[in-house]
Amino acid sequence: MSKHLASQRYVFKIHSSRLRRAKWDLQLSIKQARENKELIALSESQMMRFIDELNGITNPELHISDIKSKIKNLKYEKNLSVSRPKIKKLYEELDAYQFKKDYVCVVIDNNKDYYKMYKHGFKINKITYRRLLGTTGGVKNNTIVFVNEKLLPELKRRIDNGRNMSKEFSPAKLEAYNALVCSSSAPVSYPNGIVVVHDCITHFKSDIIELDDTDLEEPSMKYIKDKEMELNDSDGYGLAMPELMKRWGEEIGEDFLLPGCVIRNSFCKGAIFPIDFQKFAYDHNIETITDVWGNSYNVSDIELVLTESMLKLWDSYSSIEDYLDNCEKNHYSFAITKTSEKELENIRTMNYQFLQSYDFSDGEIEELIEPTVTEIQDILSDDYRKTILYTKGVGLNSNTIQNLDNSFSTALMIEPEMKNDPFVKSQIYSMIKKRIDDAKVGVLNVPANYSLVSGDPYSLCQSMFGLKVTGLLKSGEIYSKYWIDKGVDKIVSFRAPMTSHNNIRKLNVVHNEKMDEFYKYMTTPTIFNSWDTCADAMNGFDKDGDCVINTSLPLLVKKTQELPAVVCVQRKAPKCIPTEDDIMKSNINSFGNAVGAVTNKITSMFEVQANFPKDSREYRILDYRIKCGQLYQQNSIDKTKGIESKPMPSEWYNWIANKISNGKSSSEKKKYWMNRKLVADKKPYFMQYIYPAEKTKMLEYIKRNNEKCIMKFRITLDELLEKETLTLDEEKFIQCYYKRMPLGMSPCTINKICWAIENKFSDLRYVNDSDFDYSIMKCNVVYSKQLFNKIKKIYESYKKELSNYMQFAKSERIKSDERQIQKYTLKEDFKRRCLEQCPNEEYLCDIVLDLCYSKSKSSKQFAWDICGDMIISNLLKRNNYKVTYPTQDINGDIDFAGKKFSLETTEIKFDMGIKDEEDDEWLY
Repeated sequence: MSKHLASQRYVFKIHSSRLRRAKWDLQLSIKQARENKELIALSESQMMRFIDELNGITNPELHISDIKSKIKNLKYEKNLSVSRPKIKKLYEELDAYQFKKDYVCVVIDNNKDYYKMYKHGFKINKITYRRLLGTTGGVKNNTIVFVNEKLLPELKRRIDNGRNMSKEFSPAKLEAYNALVCSSSAPVSYPNGIVVVHDCITHFKSDIIELDDTDLEEPSMKYIKDKEMELNDSDGYGLAMPELMKRWGEEIGEDFLLPGCVIRNSFCKGAIFPIDFQKFAYDHNIETITDVWGNSYNVSDIELVLTESMLKLWDSYSSIEDYLDNCEKNHYSFAITKTSEKELENIRTMNYQFLQSYDFSDGEIEELIEPTVTEIQDILSDDYRKTILYTKGVGLNSNTIQNLDNSFSTALMIEPEMKNDPFVKSQIYSMIKKRIDDAKVGVLNVPANYSLVSGDPYSLCQSMFGLKVTGLLKSGEIYSKYWIDKGVDKIVSFRAPMTSHNNIRKLNVVHNEKMDEFYKYMTTPTIFNSWDTCADAMNGFDKDGDCVINTSLPLLVKKTQELPAVVCVQRKAPKCIPTEDDIMKSNINSFGNAVGAVTNKITSMFEVQANFPKDSREYRILDYRIKCGQLYQQNSIDKTKGIESKPMPSEWYNWIANKISNGKSSSEKKKYWMNRKLVADKKPYFMQYIYPAEKTKMLEYIKRNNEKCIMKFRITLDELLEKETLTLDEEKFIQCYYKRMPLGMSPCTINKICWAIENKFSDLRYVNDSDFDYSIMKCNVVYSKQLFNKIKKIYESYKKELSNYMQFAKSERIKSDERQIQKYTLKEDFKRRCLEQCPNEEYLCDIVLDLCYSKSKSSKQFAWDICGDMIISNLLKRNNYKVTYPTQDINGDIDFAGKKFSLETTEIKFDMGIKDEEDDEWLY
């Protein structure tokens, strides 16, 4: 999904234990926070816009852009005594706009800390902070937002937005609705006419598997034929006139009519799709539309249709006018959080959740991994042109090539000699190693795309205009322009998190003249029909911004079984008129995220299940438990909503819980024996490539057993495993070795994929035997020894801090996006430190290159982090501003990913403001 760039905002993120040690009165400078990794970047949001406004800050983006421009201009000043104080002052001004002192994220280390802060607040730099709210994502990670107590009353008033305060809600739900103000978003103009309509509800019959754990130790599972089903087909989405979507696209800097977007406003959340509902009304001789309050409006006066599932608190207002008046009074705007792309990609990757339920033969596994293996082998060929294709994609042309970043692959397009740069070589090696490790856990290339989900807007139009709902799509059908244009008539659809094969849907891609006309503006979303259980089957997706991965890979289409949806009996959270105490307690109940743990236990069950024949009792019991995983995932989510929920029985995954002595009767003891046989208490072998601690455990186990083997049999473990004839002792040793392995070794699907990839790339080695003259990257200026030593000191600090953070991120399995944010913040901090000491970028570039490249073992990442744009500038100047890149050509001499390419050279209009290669990854 496309997300839109805005200048980052920095806030403190501090552990409650740190505040406790400071006796709830902490002194912390921005510089110290940067050094302590207690400063994080947040995206622009309605909350940030509120805080700016209350502080009298207008047009912050304009000011930030102006300051950055002044800093950039000073980078070429030769007189450092003039530029140094100016740079320092400008960075202080930049902090004033980007650092939000009134907003603090606190990681709650224990509930006692939270109670203390909730009751009494805390101080940082003499500002008293009070609890504001917990965002949905933040609460899962035990993080709560606190704000300056002086702003709190006004922020709370604006969040409530004049709603009816006597309405009852589940406290956790109200908190989630309040937290919508913190969603990353770009403001857009108000539509000319808005209406809120009832959701489109359909009814049909379908075969399902029903799971229910009400008043039971273990869930009941029953197959129900022709169950009466109800579907909210418009759950979370609405419609916009195409003119509005074009206007909004222009306002956020896009050059196309948005095929779909996700919006926010006060208590409003959901996706919007472009449909000419005015023409639909005209074609059906309809002139007015009635909203949820019973008010009628001329259709021709409406640009935006919201559904009741989008405007969460619609019944807390007396009319749409009442709601909009309050939004205006409290300075809300409509805002876009993400958009559907102009074009969808052609290749996506699978993952182990998507593939683990398939039963592939060895030949089919070879077929599945072949495109990924070929891609890796292409990069291993040491052809820098293929490296460019892998990193930059296969769609390079004379237009896209103009947008340069400061990555090593850009350097390769400018100067082929850069292929001998030890930094570039190490980057390529790391990239290949990571790609191989990813492939071992099922991250495999397939023809696929990732697209926004929509219900059938034809059904919604029929519903909101009071017509009989038929829709244009039938059960089992989808509309996708992407697949229609490719001539594909059948796809397989996936959505995470997944548990069983029942979560996968095989769908028919259909179209006709009427569909093509009606859906013509929805060029990239996937439109689902209104008459089947896809939403239930795919772990309860709704249409408020959820996405699916769709693939046409013939192997997956052939091997996907069409199974009934697993439907979990739903329970509702108790409602009340929530007080602050109620909401605070709901935060505590929501701390932590058990969905991942449940999903891992299910994956372990697939590994255990692979030990048994499909017609065995053991296999069937594990099949039941795997299906129940969907219920326990739902229970984990329900817990955060204040619904009383049961965890997965510990007997299913914990050996100790199955003590035979626990059994009082013969039947109970038999049950414990069976549980021991089926206990899923080990992660599968392949997961060592996801969890570094598991790999360490595995290597230590192998090392210990190798030592034992040498002592006992006078041969290594590898030699013993390769022996054709074994003694009785040797057989027992091997049996014991496999049985006690810390990871599961049974031939489950992903383990088999992992072993196949390991066999193909077992001898990967990093070799750096090329000479490289790094002077091609230099500015060739003369700098002082004193200046060199100042930068060297910063460089030593950089190496230490980066190493410490990467070790921490690896051991704690910090998420990729959070890791990128922290790395970017770290890089920006060190760039700032360097520029404050040496504002002239040419001097700085040559100093860091001499620091990093004069000794072979020095870290070269520092040079690219600090002076990547200047390196690219120097390479361009050296090559007369020409860039050579591979482009598709049926007669080309470069074979990559099953296509042919040839090199083209183009001259670029050089802009000194080269884009940072990491900017797009998170600054939105």
